[in-house]
Amino acid sequence: MIFTFRTAFCKKDLKKIDKNTFVFGKLKQDFAKFSLKIIKENPSLIIGVANSGSNTRLESKAINQYNKTKSISKNGEKEYGLFTPHSPPFTVSRKATDSFCNWTCYQISKLINENNLKTKLVFIHLNMQDFGTFKKFIAELLISSQ
Repeated sequence: MIFTFRTAFCKKDLKKIDKNTFVFGKLKQDFAKFSLKIIKENPSLIIGVANSGSNTRLESKAINQYNKTKSISKNGEKEYGLFTPHSPPFTVSRKATDSFCNWTCYQISKLINENNLKTKLVFIHLNMQDFGTFKKFIAELLISSQ
């Protein structure tokens, strides 16, 4: 299962990889829809993709912080670890963002945790120049998760 955001440069290309790629526009409204999809399909792997203005990187965690000062979930976990495959072709970031990307990963992680799902969540900030490597990487991830 793949998700991205309406601002992602690669939306059309992601839909070629998975025609059911979910595109977030309005976070809260779309998260409600995506949550139902996760519960219904119970995927083994979810891959999130957003633009990167710098180097492509895998995020290693989602934190309970949004926009510098707000908590995502009152009394929620401080952070959730995201899945990082062995020997990925991209840098693994040890520092989380506090943007809509982090908000989405935190909420998905919370949903996975609360529903005791075995789903792994991978999130990638992708630079356009790395799209070819990215396609090979996620093809391998999707195959190994089946």
